[in-house]
Amino acid sequence: MEQSTELSRRNFVAVTAVTVAGCACAAQQAFAQESSKGDAQAEKDAKDTGPKQVEVGTVKDYEKDGVVDKFAKPNKFFIVRHEGKLYAPTAVCTHKKCTIKIKNGAMTCPCHGSKFTPAGMPMGGPAKISLYRFGISAGQDGKITVDKTKTFDEKKWEEEGSFIKV
Repeated sequence: MEQSTELSRRNFVAVTAVTVAGCACAAQQAFAQESSKGDAQAEKDAKDTGPKQVEVGTVKDYEKDGVVDKFAKPNKFFIVRHEGKLYAPTAVCTHKKCTIKIKNGAMTCPCHGSKFTPAGMPMGGPAKISLYRFGISAGQDGKITVDKTKTFDEKKWEEEGSFIKV
């Protein structure tokens, strides 16, 4: 008895469907693993960029509400004056870890279009997690220092060290 080595149409469709489903599952698992690494890795990357403590001037240098991006590229943080506070949110997007830029006055990720409020909360695009903030303090001499060894997620934004009252 001779066995046929030809693949029937039905078997071809079944094999193709199983292969496609397997590829889809593998891609989904890889995406999930990458996403779970995301926030911790972004925080680590931002901390590892440049010096750990960065002097950013004095309160007088930030007299108006708004976002200053002078430190975004070299040190991966912004200086924001908003609602009577001065703070230093990361300039690393919580979605795909691109460096955020100021576009039309808003913090915007150039990779996928995520936008963030001055407080650092996502307000559009695929990012769902708020920007964390670095520690910030004013010395006796009035000079402000951003401490990249200290971070504050959204739940800790009201803690001492996450902002300066102005």
